[in-house]
Amino acid sequence: MNAGALTLVRLALVVPGGTYDVFFKPGVNIIAGPISTGKSSIFQLIDYAFGAQRKPTYEEIAECSDALLECVIAGEVLTIRRALHSQSTKARLYNSTISEILTQGAEGREVWAGYHPTEATVSREILGRLGLADIEMKTAPTQAASTVNVFSLRDLMHFIYVDQDRIDSQRNAFYEREPTDRYQVARNARHLFWAA
Repeated sequence: MNAGALTLVRLALVVPGGTYDVFFKPGVNIIAGPISTGKSSIFQLIDYAFGAQRKPTYEEIAECSDALLECVIAGEVLTIRRALHSQSTKARLYNSTISEILTQGAEGREVWAGYHPTEATVSREILGRLGLADIEMKTAPTQAASTVNVFSLRDLMHFIYVDQDRIDSQRNAFYEREPTDRYQVARNARHLFWAA
């Protein structure tokens, strides 16, 4: 396995008496099916586990308490757990599989799900394991006095996850019609794919 790879293994939704599971295979996974069968739900739950602020609100998941996403990052297991109906902006990280967490009560540590300027976050943990921690990006690269932001997993998600709302005619996949967002996506792409 590539030392810098992130591989999804399993997505589990905790329900009374068990879990609803999606297992991922090594390599490319294609999620396809008829309309209203949960394809978008799977992607939104992955995005939520990775730190998105917007909670999935599908009525099919109303009875689910938590979403757990098991990954292998740089050869090590990391499972992210987020509550689906809590007001908490925290996530819990485990160096254990979902099965170990649910059957053996593995210990995890609480981190911020989204941005925090100084404390541990889901993004910092994942990017650190990928060797991409603390990459600084100018907000205005052509200006010497530009402010600097630290690259986050949310920046990378623009290229990993394109939801159906971004593909429709109102917004488009890479925000071609929204100048501010278009600039940010282009800046991130240049930094990720063309920077030395």
